[in-house]
Amino acid sequence: MSIEEEIDQIERAATAANVNLATSEEVAERQAPPTMKEAAVQVLREATGGLTTNELLEIINNKLGTTFARSSLSPQLSRLKGDGILYREEDGRWILASDPSLNENGASEDAPEHADRERSQS
Repeated sequence: MSIEEEIDQIERAATAANVNLATSEEVAERQAPPTMKEAAVQVLREATGGLTTNELLEIINNKLGTTFARSSLSPQLSRLKGDGILYREEDGRWILASDPSLNENGASEDAPEHADRERSQS
C-alpha cells in the first residue's frame, strides 16, 4: 500500500469517527504558552536597553493575555539572575546577560562577568 493510500485511509477513518486531524501549524498554535521566565527572556531579547520590572510585567501580561502580579514576576527574575541569564542595572532595568547568542536554555558564557560587575557596583 502506498503512503497516499494510507493517508487516505486515515483521513476516511477520522471522518467516520468525527475526529479532526490537525495540521502541524494548528498543533503549534495550541502548544502551552511560555512560562513567565520564558516570556521574560523573550521580551528582554526584543527590548533595547532593558526594562524595569513594571515595564516587563506590563509587556508580559499584554503578550500572554494574563494579569500576573508583580509579586509573581519578581521571584522569577531573581531566579533568572541567579542562573546568570540576566542581571539588573543600578537604575533597576533588567538586561539579558548577553546578546541573542544565548544557548537553548537562555544561559550565556559571559553571565558571571555581569553578575560580578553588578556585585562590585553594590
